Amino acid sequence: MECPTCEKECKSEKGMKQHHARTHGESLNTISVKCDYCSNKVKKNKHEIKNYKNTFCSTECENKWRSNRYSGSNHPNSKDKVSLECTQCNQEFSVHKYREDSAQFCSTDCHDIFRHISGTKVVECDNCDTEYRDYQSNIERNKYHFCSTDCQTIGYSKYYSGQNSSQWKGGENLYKAIRENISDISWSKFAENVRDNVCENCGDNSGTMHLHHIVPVLLGGVNNEELCMTLCEHCHRTAEVWTYEQIPNTNITKL
Repeated sequence: MECPTCEKECKSEKGMKQHHARTHGESLNTISVKCDYCSNKVKKNKHEIKNYKNTFCSTECENKWRSNRYSGSNHPNSKDKVSLECTQCNQEFSVHKYREDSAQFCSTDCHDIFRHISGTKVVECDNCDTEYRDYQSNIERNKYHFCSTDCQTIGYSKYYSGQNSSQWKGGENLYKAIRENISDISWSKFAENVRDNVCENCGDNSGTMHLHHIVPVLLGGVNNEELCMTLCEHCHRTAEVWTYEQIPNTNITKL
């Protein structure tokens, strides 16, 4: 590297800068700028100009500049206030004069509402058709949209069950599919409402009770209280075996 003043060759840029500062008494890291108070030219290190918003030639100039800028009504602690109109609710509110250019809202609630409205869009709930606001990212990411947790629960059951589920592996067997769809309510709810706590065959009430179709579902049985009976696990298994034995040449367990 060559010295810009005496043209001496140095091995590196760092060495050249050290040579210039020691030999010529001037650092190459400084540049000439104007003082923000008195407008006089002053040399400052580059990092000082980069890290500080304002530049001064002396502490005296800096103090005078601060005194003029942050005194009276311009001081952050000044009690002088101005009236502004809230961007969200249009109500009038007062702030210190130094916040006149930055204040927009009369309260944090208005600020939060404004941010919510400006960052969201109106979308229709896929369950109840109610219009509500949601973030753009959620609208783009999700195929279906719901206005509440209740609607989401119902919607997930409707849109993400059966073949629409990401875990779908071909479905249940035909027996379960028919059993779930032969009445207006699901089999689980029907069984819960009809099932008793005592086996109708042996009178046992100590174990888990099963609801048994007297006429097998795959042979025309329906979810009807008069055509079902409560049995214990042992009696239910015995009844199923007996039923299959009465229907020769029909392997209904494999339908």
